[in-house]
Amino acid sequence: MNLRTGNDIFEIKRIIEDGSTKEAVVRTQEGKLMAGTNPAQVNTFLKGALKIDEDVFLRTVYAKQGELDLFLQLNPGERKTRLDELMGIDKFETARRNCVALLNSIEKKKAAHEEFVKDFKIEDVEKEISESRQAIESLQQEKSELRIKISESEKEKTEADAKISAIRAVLEVRSRFEEKKRLFERQLADIKHKLSHDVAESIEFIESRTREIKTKVSELQRTKSVVREDLEETQRKALESEKKLGGLEQKSEEFKSLMAEIEKLKASQREVEQDGRAEEIEHSLKTSEETYASLVDERGKLLGELSVLRKHLEELEGSKSVCPMCSSELSKAKRAGLISQRRIKALDMDRRAGEMAIDAENLRKKIELMNETLILQKELRAKIHDNSMRLGEEREITIQLSEIRAKKETFASIVGQMQQRFNSLDKEIQGLDSETNELAEKKHLRELKDKEAEIKKELDLIIINLESKKVDAFEFENLEKTYRDAIRKTQEFESKIESNDSMVAEKQKRLGDFEEKKNKFAELQSKVKTLEGKIEFLSQFKNALLGAQDGLRKELILAVNEVMASLWPQLYPYSKWNSIKLDASESDYVLQIRDLAGSWISVAGFASGGERMIACLALRLAFAKVLTQNLSLLILDEPTHNLDEKAIRTFIDVIQYKLSNFLDQLFIITHDEKLAEAGDNIIRLDSQ
Repeated sequence: MNLRTGNDIFEIKRIIEDGSTKEAVVRTQEGKLMAGTNPAQVNTFLKGALKIDEDVFLRTVYAKQGELDLFLQLNPGERKTRLDELMGIDKFETARRNCVALLNSIEKKKAAHEEFVKDFKIEDVEKEISESRQAIESLQQEKSELRIKISESEKEKTEADAKISAIRAVLEVRSRFEEKKRLFERQLADIKHKLSHDVAESIEFIESRTREIKTKVSELQRTKSVVREDLEETQRKALESEKKLGGLEQKSEEFKSLMAEIEKLKASQREVEQDGRAEEIEHSLKTSEETYASLVDERGKLLGELSVLRKHLEELEGSKSVCPMCSSELSKAKRAGLISQRRIKALDMDRRAGEMAIDAENLRKKIELMNETLILQKELRAKIHDNSMRLGEEREITIQLSEIRAKKETFASIVGQMQQRFNSLDKEIQGLDSETNELAEKKHLRELKDKEAEIKKELDLIIINLESKKVDAFEFENLEKTYRDAIRKTQEFESKIESNDSMVAEKQKRLGDFEEKKNKFAELQSKVKTLEGKIEFLSQFKNALLGAQDGLRKELILAVNEVMASLWPQLYPYSKWNSIKLDASESDYVLQIRDLAGSWISVAGFASGGERMIACLALRLAFAKVLTQNLSLLILDEPTHNLDEKAIRTFIDVIQYKLSNFLDQLFIITHDEKLAEAGDNIIRLDSQ
């Protein structure tokens, strides 16, 4: 279709499939592409070019079937809402309602703040704040005095502690001397006990004999180490032979089982090959698979044809003698014949599809059985071949078994001899170690005799030192009492400071609470003033919205009525009604016509069908002229629906001789042949 807007003419093409637009394009007269091929892109372009939205287009330019007089059919409230939305003034009403809601909310908040301010006693709060500050100052002064007392107690405690530490240092030295005295006394007693047995050998003899024994033990240890290494090596070889013998014996048993297994596999192979050898089965399997694929493909095509046929049959059965594509009548005989033919054909195709399914399933099972047989034969052949290859190792394993058993006996004899030699060396070394310990004990006793005189000399010196380290017990006790008293006083003062801090924190918290209340009081006073300003502004804004809505409504209705007044004499071919207007009240919009006496009458209650149709047509044209100035066209879908013969003739006369003065293009969708013949360009849609 071609669409004119101002000096521009656009060609619009749409491709419709299955009831929806698949592709769409917009081009200029010169063929330049402006939008497409996406339908959404075309819609966006047209909205911009025509400067109207889809809602205005559907309510003015395009009248659906049975909706030419839509505004007369609605109840007053819905009609007012629809027309306000059409003219765009419903936004003012929405804004006004939101403004009122916000105004109410702010007034409630202001009232709540005023209630708090009214009940708040600011004098009491300020008095509490002053008293709390004085109490905090007094407590902090007391805390400073306690800090001075703590300092004095700490000094007294430090002096006592220094004196106590000096005495304790003396006591600690005396304690060490006493411990040494007890130690030396024990050592002297032990030496006297040990020296009760005299030692005949001299120190020189004991040391010489000890050196001889160490030399001999060292030689025996080296010999023992060599014997241990030989023994461990022989034991390791014997263990390896034992492990190898076990593995060979296990393999020997495996070969026996393997021969029995081969015989079983050959018997199974003969049994399986009774139905044919693998080469024969492979050839038969290939032929069967080709046949199965062909059968499945043929059945799939048949099912596709059957699905299409059933869909056509459902459309025919549900159409109820009316063509589902164009709503034209379809004869019962033709419909019944088509349904009968399609049902017979569908039954035959369904039967053939079922037979094909059975044949395909039988063939699939046969293919599956052949595959299983083929796989089993190949597996048996592979296992027989693998097992036969492994039997070649049997003779070599038998020879190795004989050699390993002989080695095992030899290693057992050698290990026994080496173990006896190792035990003999170990026993000899233990005897020499025992003699070494005895010699060491004798040497120690000889050394103790020399040490006894030294210990006696040191003990006498310790006794002299103990006499010089004496302490006055009474003085020490008084110092400790002074120290404990100083600690107690310090703790008492610190406890009082802690209590003082707690009271200060409580007073400060209370002071903070009162100051917060005072600040909140001042804050709410400020908020009340701010809210009063907002309330005044919103009240003025609400009134301004009402004024703007009323003024815009009057301007738009005046413009619509001016257009209708100029259209009416040309659209209405009679003299009964001489003018038309849209009357706006607070609750409704009423379409009225004026009689010869000058009285305005509602179209809905008094006009005939044809007059009602012309009045509604004038209203739509007026709204289209006022709201869609860039689009001079009208689309009517079955506009003569439910009109009588006279009204239809009147409508045809109007569109042939009157509407061309106001519209560049008029599109009418109709089944009425008389109405169709009145058009300049007729497009017929074939229901087939």
